[in-house]
Amino acid sequence: MEDVKWLLRRCGLPILMLLFFVIAGVFCWGKQHAEKQKMEEEVWEPPVEIENSEAETEEAENAETSTESAYWFIPQASDDLLSEEEKEQLQSTVLSAAESVREIYKDIVIADAPSYSSGINEFTNEQRKVVVEQLGRSGLVSVEEDNAMQNHEAIEAFYADYLNGQDSMVTVFEVHRDGLIGAVTFIYRKGELQTYYIGVRWKEGGVPEIQGTSVSNVAEIKLTEKGYFIYAYEYVIAHASLRQYWRIEPLPEDCQELTEKYISGLICNDLCQV
Repeated sequence: MEDVKWLLRRCGLPILMLLFFVIAGVFCWGKQHAEKQKMEEEVWEPPVEIENSEAETEEAENAETSTESAYWFIPQASDDLLSEEEKEQLQSTVLSAAESVREIYKDIVIADAPSYSSGINEFTNEQRKVVVEQLGRSGLVSVEEDNAMQNHEAIEAFYADYLNGQDSMVTVFEVHRDGLIGAVTFIYRKGELQTYYIGVRWKEGGVPEIQGTSVSNVAEIKLTEKGYFIYAYEYVIAHASLRQYWRIEPLPEDCQELTEKYISGLICNDLCQV
């Protein structure tokens, strides 16, 4: 007991001061913690659920109806050789060409088809041939895999301009097996090669509409002595052929069957040698 009294007489003031600082510190910390918690409660707001957002609905509809949505998976060139005005003019030309053959499509049963399809239920080899020939009679370069290219001289002229380093353009209308028309415009400008692709699908009554567009850089083109026009894109999508080709000049009848049997569907590496 005497020791405690002696300690209080000797160190009482420092002990009281230390106790005071401890109590003050605990009080300040508690007040600061309470104010921080209150502030967090005032700032935080529960997430707002938007049940019917007109803006989001409109954006989704625009994405579905965009003329480029069907070809989102195709690598696009960073710089376009064509101006927007030239693109619009080409789209108008392609739709006009499609209108000229709508009679062939008007009675075809329309399936409830997705945007990436041709929009028709069935298309025969004979119908493809008629479309190609009718486009050809209009002066357009047209082709499909089982028949000779119409107006192939325009491709030859384009290739000659390319070899001479002269700016040039040519559009080829390709009729696919499902009835879709793909208009491929080759552009050579300032030493660069590109294609501007316009896909045309069909609505009920044979009404054509633009399915989508894409701009792709071309790594190389070649017109062989035996009449094959071969081209390769700079970026090739997965599972696609490294090179694409068309037969420019008509084959003799005795060669057509052999060509269909042994060449069609091949990656045309060997064609570069013919």
